[in-house]
Amino acid sequence: MRSIETIAPIPLDQLKEYFEDKNILFLVKYNESTLKEEHLLTYLSNLEIPSDILFKDMSDLYDMLKIYLKFDRIVDVPILKYFTIQILLEYRGLVEKNYHEDFVEENRALLDIWAERLDSLTLFNFYIVESPQMKSFVKSHGESEYDGNMGINFVQLLNEPLFYEFYQKIDRKNLKYFPTYFNNNMFNGKTLYEYWANENNPLFLVNWGILTNWGQDIDTKEPVDDTPVQ
Repeated sequence: MRSIETIAPIPLDQLKEYFEDKNILFLVKYNESTLKEEHLLTYLSNLEIPSDILFKDMSDLYDMLKIYLKFDRIVDVPILKYFTIQILLEYRGLVEKNYHEDFVEENRALLDIWAERLDSLTLFNFYIVESPQMKSFVKSHGESEYDGNMGINFVQLLNEPLFYEFYQKIDRKNLKYFPTYFNNNMFNGKTLYEYWANENNPLFLVNWGILTNWGQDIDTKEPVDDTPVQ
């Protein structure tokens, strides 16, 4: 893939070049762009073309990460995914050196919310089994009070192999049933299953292998039955 360093908004002539050659990655120079912070993420989310952001210093990156952790629309920015994973691993105590200690402490409440969602995906791994008993087991953990769009980009981490180091430790108190996330196609028109079921996800692959050997099915239909457990 060919990269082009640019600014945001991306000049029209460069956008035309992309539509003639889709094998282009735009590297947006943050300091030189007129769009910054949430405006930049919204712009990239709307544009939906391959792009990343170039930062000159960590303070701007940290400011953007704070926004990214709360952002309520799907946006694919590799540098933000990479540092979010690094920060989550540090938050969970899975790295030897704490390079982002201050950021973790200042944003622990946000990271707690992300961790609850991410840990609860291990329940989703059971929920996709075509079995009323499995769905009842998941629902028995109680529903989460965090069920909106804030921080929705947790699904963008699911295709990153490094992310799955996060599951070396799971906080069992975080395990919750998320009815909206688990049942609806709220991720840019996609379901959570479409993000979870990928070749980089060892949890899904093990689940799939076991169920295949047992002659059982993965439930990928929408909507999933959401009747409450009695």
